[in-house]
Amino acid sequence: MSREHWTDLRPRYLINDTGHWGLATGGTGDFLSGMVAGLWAQGLEPDAAAWSAAWLHGKCADRLGLGPLLPRDLAEELPRLLRDLYAGRPA
Repeated sequence: MSREHWTDLRPRYLINDTGHWGLATGGTGDFLSGMVAGLWAQGLEPDAAAWSAAWLHGKCADRLGLGPLLPRDLAEELPRLLRDLYAGRPA
């Protein structure tokens, strides 16, 4: 068997420094899962979709400030965050 057919079993780690305790409320994990699925459906590789969604999810929370968050809060902030990112403004 050639080396190119082997699977890379080395673990990969990324540290996401976004988000806070306010995401530990009902429904925000479902929102994150939907973000992962949506990015994957748009063509991102599964791991890239997960990493990107986790960062966006946390960054939305950071921008909304400390306090418990609802999925609705994240859904309202996500388009604003994406607009800022696409425009080259700081997230």
